[in-house]
Amino acid sequence: MPSMPHASDAAGTATPVFEDRASKVGPMSFFDYRDGVLHAEGVALPAIADAVGDRLTVLADSGVRSGLDVVRMLALGAHGVLLGRAWLYALAARGEAGVAQLLDLIEKEMRVAMTLTGVNTIAKINRSILVSAKDNL
Repeated sequence: MPSMPHASDAAGTATPVFEDRASKVGPMSFFDYRDGVLHAEGVALPAIADAVGDRLTVLADSGVRSGLDVVRMLALGAHGVLLGRAWLYALAARGEAGVAQLLDLIEKEMRVAMTLTGVNTIAKINRSILVSAKDNL
C-alpha cells in the first residue's frame, strides 16, 4: 500500500483534505484521534465524516469514558467507536470479568442515552438527536 499523505490541523485531527486523499489511496478505515477531547464542540468529527461519506469507515478513538460518549460520537458521524484505554484498565483490574463488566456498563449507558434521545436502534443515531449550545439560548 502506498504511504498516505499526512496533513493535520492545529488540534491534531486530520483535515477533510487528508481524508479525501486517504480515500483515494484506499484504506478501509480512518481513525479520528482527538487527544481525549471532543474539541470545538464536535466540529472535527462531523467534518471528517461528511468529507469521506461512505468511502471510508470512520472510527472515533480517544475520550470515550461512557456509553453517552459512544452515542455522541456515533451521532457526530463515526461508524464505530473504540474504547481507548478503558478496556485495558478493566482488564488490569479484574481480568476478563472486568472487561465484561465494562462492556455491560457501556451498553447500559448507551441504552439510557438512546432512550432519552428517542432512538431505539444504533442505526437511528444521527446528528438530529444532539442538542447544541445555541438550542439552549
